Amino acid sequence: MKIVRCVAKALAEFDSGDLESAMIHACNAVDGTARESYGYSLGNKIRFTKLLREYHYILGPMTLPGLDAQAQRFPGLLPRGTTDDGAPDLADLIYTIHRLPGAHGDEVPLDFALKPRSSFPGYPTAVSIGTRSLALPASVIPGLLAVMVMAPANARLHLDDGDPWLSLGETRLPINDWWGRAAD
Repeated sequence: MKIVRCVAKALAEFDSGDLESAMIHACNAVDGTARESYGYSLGNKIRFTKLLREYHYILGPMTLPGLDAQAQRFPGLLPRGTTDDGAPDLADLIYTIHRLPGAHGDEVPLDFALKPRSSFPGYPTAVSIGTRSLALPASVIPGLLAVMVMAPANARLHLDDGDPWLSLGETRLPINDWWGRAAD
């Protein structure tokens, strides 16, 4: 499926409240963007996590405001991460817990979930971390889409489905104005 189609599907599913389906489409869009960015010289997992780490300064504020997405580690949730220190980070968790099961038709493990949006506008739902469980806020989906939209590899893309937008707090970011603009 084309990257633009994955974005449109992720947005539609997110708006309808089907978070699992939205996450699958968002991960597919990131996967395609990582392939466009790094080619086939890297394995799928490495290029997926590399793209998310490269744009941690977009993913972090869009997904988990106040959390340092570059430095935060989640020891014990996965056997090993792909980071230099071997401890899993947000990119490892997204890939292993959400992208892999979605790509292979498996269910996300029961102890890992996406929490619906907060009922308070502008406030993401908090992360819930247990000994062997993790619930990410649904804001991870627009966070992934923001990384994908803003990645320079996608500068030539355009969505024809109305005028969709992402938000960062109270700031609206029309998607068609932000393709390829990670530097901004």
